Amino acid sequence: MFPTYQARKLIRIIEPEYGHTQPWVVLCEGDNGLEEFVVKVFNEEHLLDKPRVHGEFAGSWLAEEFDLLTPKVALDRY
Repeated sequence: MFPTYQARKLIRIIEPEYGHTQPWVVLCEGDNGLEEFVVKVFNEEHLLDKPRVHGEFAGSWLAEEFDLLTPKVALDRY
């Protein structure tokens, strides 16, 4: 299972030209204290489109399997 963090503060929104979800840089709290994460924000439409959400996780997993540079995957609570 993925580690879970609690979002604490929005730092900035990344420009929309880098993806359809317009990622956010967020300060999150976990077991090891506060960390900054790039968070892909999913609205209700995204969450109902399960292949889209599954694709995000599968893409991350495949990138890691092929030793490509990729951020670690975690779940954030808001």
